[in-house]
Amino acid sequence: MFVPIIFSIVLITWGIGFSGTIYITALMLLAAIYLVCWDADRIWAGMSHLLGRSKQMPLMAGATLVEKTAWILGGAVGMSFFLTTRGFLPVSSRPFLFITGLLCVLVVGASWVWLMFKGTPQDENAAPFSESAGSTTGESSAPA
Repeated sequence: MFVPIIFSIVLITWGIGFSGTIYITALMLLAAIYLVCWDADRIWAGMSHLLGRSKQMPLMAGATLVEKTAWILGGAVGMSFFLTTRGFLPVSSRPFLFITGLLCVLVVGASWVWLMFKGTPQDENAAPFSESAGSTTGESSAPA
């Protein structure tokens, strides 16, 4: 609940143009985001329980290292691009940021397409069909 409030305070101090207060409120926002990330596993477990999803599936499960790197780099590029709009980064860096962000989007998209054609590896202990999960002989319980 604190993150949206402090985010609003940051926007207000930015809009009004307080001289040094923007740095304090921005650091408070970063600290709040850090604390949310610190407890992300607990938050995810609580939300998945409320939504009825399995607690066994982490957020980036099955993602390759390249895909995770592209997501993180893309997020950093997006934040940096936003910082160019407020004058914290030079405007001349926008073309580089745009191209880097576009490459991140392409890498994530390509990894999704690659996983779609490659298929997902199944667990060795998992039954191939849900109908025969209880059967020890491997025969289906459905009528022929």
